[in-house]
Amino acid sequence: MRSGRCADAHQLSRKRSPAVMQTNPGTPRTRRWRVALAVLVACVVALAGLAAPAQAATPTKVTRVVATATGSTSLRVTWRAVSGATAYVVAVSTKPGMSSPKKLRGTGTSLKVTGLKKDVRYYVAVRAKAGSKVGARSAVATTRTWKTRPAAPTGVHLTGVGVAKFKVAWSKAKRATLYQVVVYSDKAKKHVVLRTALSSRTGRLVDSSTIKEGARYYYAVRAFNTRSTPGPFSKLYSVKTQAHQVKRATNIVVRPQTTSSLAVSWTKGALATGYTVSVSRTRDGAAFISKRTTGTSTTVTGVPRGVFFVSVTADRLRTTFAPARAVTAAPREPVPAGSHSSMKVGSYNVLRDSAERPFYKRVTAMAHLISDLDVVGVQEATYGKVSKYDGTSTQYRPVELLARSSGLRLGTGCSTHSEHVLYDDAKFDLVSCGEFTYTVGDDRYVAWDRLRDTTGRQVVVVSTHLTNGKTASDAAKRLKQGTQLAAWLKTLGSVPVVVAGDFNAWYGDGSSTPMEQVLKNVYYPSDLAAPSIVNGQYASFHAWLPTGVRATRIDHILTSSKVVPRSFAVRRTTEKTAPSDHHPIWAVVDVY
Repeated sequence: MRSGRCADAHQLSRKRSPAVMQTNPGTPRTRRWRVALAVLVACVVALAGLAAPAQAATPTKVTRVVATATGSTSLRVTWRAVSGATAYVVAVSTKPGMSSPKKLRGTGTSLKVTGLKKDVRYYVAVRAKAGSKVGARSAVATTRTWKTRPAAPTGVHLTGVGVAKFKVAWSKAKRATLYQVVVYSDKAKKHVVLRTALSSRTGRLVDSSTIKEGARYYYAVRAFNTRSTPGPFSKLYSVKTQAHQVKRATNIVVRPQTTSSLAVSWTKGALATGYTVSVSRTRDGAAFISKRTTGTSTTVTGVPRGVFFVSVTADRLRTTFAPARAVTAAPREPVPAGSHSSMKVGSYNVLRDSAERPFYKRVTAMAHLISDLDVVGVQEATYGKVSKYDGTSTQYRPVELLARSSGLRLGTGCSTHSEHVLYDDAKFDLVSCGEFTYTVGDDRYVAWDRLRDTTGRQVVVVSTHLTNGKTASDAAKRLKQGTQLAAWLKTLGSVPVVVAGDFNAWYGDGSSTPMEQVLKNVYYPSDLAAPSIVNGQYASFHAWLPTGVRATRIDHILTSSKVVPRSFAVRRTTEKTAPSDHHPIWAVVDVY
């Protein structure tokens, strides 16, 4: 409505001139014109009031002002934004009281100040502006511009690496008074692990709770010309800290799981974080299967037929390692199709008769150890007559005495001088037998019996004893004897065969063994391939001392492809009172 009255007054004012007002001041028309003019003036004043801008409020005081030197002639000032501020005025002075400042204006929350003098302390304050209104001055911040920057350190090198620490040294840099080592977790230098305290020394032990053992780090050295003037970094270097020395795994047990896999278990090594299980063809040979795990058991697959060496190497953070002694192993023997019969077969070196240990005084104990076997190959039980060393003329045959005492039978005319096969004649009939002497080495023999069980199934059981001795010449003789034995076994054709004997060698005893010559004929080691193994950690020879637990057995039971072992055991006896220097071994086998 006010706008309508203003418009009417404006139209009326245009119809009357000032001359009319002066000439006729009292006429009604003149009075109306004056009223209209007054209304018009009021409208103009009101409109002018609406168009005038409101006065801005005074901005609040700037806070969090920080001054940082960025060079010898520059610094950067940062602060917190003030609500309503349209600009900021930065004052820079060399006086704490901010007299005679250099002023700069900006609209952001940071400003770089250049053209300063080097190594001078500057004081900085900031005010916020909103139109013509200026806020109160902030608290004063201060910084010192740099001196001449030092050179980058050179000759940086490691002088020692330890567990979760390392030591680094470098050459003195020009214009440097202090140094700092900066450690990163990545090569891109995005993640700082540690900044050491500034020090005047040209070497530093980097040792902190943030530095971990067995970890890879990257580091560089920076020089300072006083604390306020840093120089460029040195080149970036890397280091891997050491870890605590891990302890080896113990109680390693390897068992055949299938015809191509092995189950391996062990007791945790102290400080271990992982284990690598390796399979090789020789004790110290390169692994053809390798598998890492963090547990204490695993299954190794892809194992071919044969005897192999399984090692478990404990590690800590893949930095320190502790390999355990390799364990011999073999996968299971394939099971042929068809029916089968079972028997318990053993091998026992009974120790030859001597005046020191007369056979007849030991025979009862030995007979007790083999009386539950169906068939056993014995060694060092002489067939020739011996005396009792009692001053009389009484003589006896040790092997016959052993057979009678154990309830087993010795086939007539089937023995060598000292190797024999004894069998349970309630379960087997003797079909044929024989013997031969090895052509290499001292007099060593093979005796064999071809037996038929109550089902009519036949099996050949062999007893043998190879050359003794620890020299390379002795090992070569045993290898040739093993080759001769393997060649003879081939002549037996497809009949099931069990070879029991004292080979005087263990797997890993040299680059090749006489047993391996036999295994080439597709034979299997029952002490490794049987699904169930009792006392498998023990050796079979003890010499009346505590039995070794490295499974270095020199007595073996080898089976052809038609004889599958189900279980194997070392029948450990009390060594001090044992009737022989060997433990008997036995296996339960299925004959197909």
